[in-house]
Amino acid sequence: MQLRKAILLILYFLISGQLCSAAAQQNEHTRESALSFWKVANSSLLPVYAPLAEQIVNDYNLSGEKGLGIDLGSGPGNLIIELCKRTGKMEWINADINPHFFPIFLKEAEEAGIRQRIKAIFADAEDLPFEDNYAEIIVSRGSFQFWKNRQLAFSEIYRVLKPGGVAFIGRGFSENLPVETARKIRLNGNLPAYDITDITDELRKIMQNLKIDNYTIKIPKPPGSEGINYGIWLEFQKPGTPAEGGVGKIQGNIIDSGSNQPLPDVNVVIEKTKLGAAADKHGRFTIINVPPGTYSLKASRVGYASQIKKNVKVYAGKTTIEDISLTVSAIKGEEVMISALRSRNIISNPVIESLGLEPATTVITKSDIEKQGAKTVIDALKYVPGAWVETRGRKVKQFFSVRGQKYPYPEYAIDGTWQREFHELKKTV
Repeated sequence: MQLRKAILLILYFLISGQLCSAAAQQNEHTRESALSFWKVANSSLLPVYAPLAEQIVNDYNLSGEKGLGIDLGSGPGNLIIELCKRTGKMEWINADINPHFFPIFLKEAEEAGIRQRIKAIFADAEDLPFEDNYAEIIVSRGSFQFWKNRQLAFSEIYRVLKPGGVAFIGRGFSENLPVETARKIRLNGNLPAYDITDITDELRKIMQNLKIDNYTIKIPKPPGSEGINYGIWLEFQKPGTPAEGGVGKIQGNIIDSGSNQPLPDVNVVIEKTKLGAAADKHGRFTIINVPPGTYSLKASRVGYASQIKKNVKVYAGKTTIEDISLTVSAIKGEEVMISALRSRNIISNPVIESLGLEPATTVITKSDIEKQGAKTVIDALKYVPGAWVETRGRKVKQFFSVRGQKYPYPEYAIDGTWQREFHELKKTV
């Protein structure tokens, strides 16, 4: 069956290619070169495209987004087809300088049920046939090494991107491609003849010349990939103004990892900024007006171990989704000192009680808390000599007193913070 399909596709190439010959003016952009690469893309390189599309969609939160994407130098369109499968609302353009790829690409898109969301357009990377501010995202795999004037091509990509739009250009593999698959591809003869360091230097120079500041050069190195060239990728974003959606936001849900239930009152902050939000009663949070960039997100709540999510990417006009689960944790810290002073009028009642009872100091050490397995402040205070804890009420109110004094409740200090009367301490404190 596979052999029959291959023969039919080759015949389709040969017949329909006659319609495209006028556009392919350079000798290297022929039906034969298109057919040759189509064979490679659908054999040894076939496992590359689905993981790459998955990474692109996840990194740029495209799964539920609307808009237009361009795959520059897409060739037979394997990557576009995988991207279309994962982005149900986006439209994609196969922009390639060899139009002999297009008939078979359109036929395979038809078979995949995505024909209405794709186009094929003859395009030279150094003179793109698109207006300014046209696309939300431009991707390209295995094409930029063929661009004669790379700086001009990257300038064109930047021009065509909408404000806040992002480009992901490179060659090689995505970070999530299984190591054994990558090793097998390289052993089959797909060995890159380039130096990563030289390419890195060249890309940096191009970005500097174009005055593009918001860029990242990525060299994937997943665990166990030593000795395997995973390639190199350049990511950059076109800045936008607030009126054009120049900021993004971060949304998510916080859950208890043990019960999988929503967790309210969790503080979520973007580290090294003043931006943050608190989760509502349903465990949802939203951080707005976040400038484009890559951040670390920290979620914390008393009684739970803090969680930090790194490499959280925010794009202009986009919403980044980050769900976080927190795990219950015993109180950790250094010593907790509690001081209590029983109030009395020493003038009117000079001899009612011994002076030795007036000041009292109890120190609860970190090791004491760990031995007790205390998970709340109240749990730790139960072991203070003379302490009294009362739990009552439908919402479980906990009252603390020392040496029998209840009304008024005694004054006491926790870690130097002076407390008056009494505090209602929830079990989650």
